Amino acid sequence: MSSTLPAYSATSRAVTGFQGATQTFLQNLVDPIQQLATTPSASAATTSAPVLAPGYKGRLSIEGVEAIIDAYKTQKTTQIDFSGYDLSGINFSELFRDLSGANFQNCNLKNANFKYCNLTGANFNRANLLHANLSHANLSGADLSEAALRLANLRGAVLIKANLNLANLSCAILNDTDVEDSNLMRANCKGAYWLRANLTRAILRKATLSGADLTGANLSGADLTGAILESAILSNATLSRALLSEAILKEADLSAAILSSADLSKADLSYANLRKAYLMAANLEAAALSGSDLSRACLTLANLRHAVLIGAKLTEANFSGADLSEADLREAILINAVLIGAKLTGADFSGADLTEADFSGADLSRATLDFKWPLIDSMWDDSMVSNLGVGKFDNSGFD
Repeated sequence: MSSTLPAYSATSRAVTGFQGATQTFLQNLVDPIQQLATTPSASAATTSAPVLAPGYKGRLSIEGVEAIIDAYKTQKTTQIDFSGYDLSGINFSELFRDLSGANFQNCNLKNANFKYCNLTGANFNRANLLHANLSHANLSGADLSEAALRLANLRGAVLIKANLNLANLSCAILNDTDVEDSNLMRANCKGAYWLRANLTRAILRKATLSGADLTGANLSGADLTGAILESAILSNATLSRALLSEAILKEADLSAAILSSADLSKADLSYANLRKAYLMAANLEAAALSGSDLSRACLTLANLRHAVLIGAKLTEANFSGADLSEADLREAILINAVLIGAKLTGADFSGADLTEADFSGADLSRATLDFKWPLIDSMWDDSMVSNLGVGKFDNSGFD
């Protein structure tokens, strides 16, 4: 047996030598930049380890970041490509601010700094930007779809025509941002700050903005169809011609908001604050407004057909020329309300407080008015009573 051992050992050494030479040759072909990335060791790949995103390349050192930027500067590459790398905490604002068209897809950019950077057309698809600083950055046309921007700072950033579809912007700061014509469809903006932001014509269909602060924001022509804005703050916001059909605005603050010609059909505005809101020619057909406060609001020429306003506060509200056909106004408070020339066909005012309400020229055919409050003579005449038709008029107890 011993006579065969030398032959076996020689063969083994030859194979081992060949494998080593081959491995050295292949190693020399590896991209030098890739060598600067630290990937998880094989021993760390246990069943309990987190699943990494496809294309994950590991942590890239500052030298690796500079190498990629230098390659772009010297025109060795046509694009800055950081896709898949862990770049958390990197200060791009100091390294290189012109990152237009850069690829950050699937990157970990937690706590990264992009303040004042040019990121036009950049790709941040599925990137992690938790706590990232993007204040005053230019992100026009950038792709931020499915990006994690929770608690990110985007104050004063420009996001014109940016794609934020399915992005997570919960609790992010977006004050004074320009998001005109951007896509925020199904985005999570819960608790986000949008003070004075420009969201003109932005697409926010089925987006979640519960508890978000949009004070003074411009949402003219924005599409918020089916959006969730429960308890959101939209005080002094502009939503003229905005699409809010089937939107949930329960307990939202829309005081002094401009909603002229807005579509709020079938929207849930129950217990919302609409004091002094401007809703001229707005569409509120079949909207839920029970318990809402529309005191001193302007609803001239508005469509409130089949709207539900049970217990709503409508003191000094102006419904001149509005259509409230078949509307439910039971127990509503209409003290000093103006309903001149309004269409109130089939409306139900059961138990409503109509003290000094002005119904001059209103169409009350088939309306139900079983109130027991005195009306000013100049605001109520025999012709109006005759227009009640089959409606109910109970004035028992009048002096």
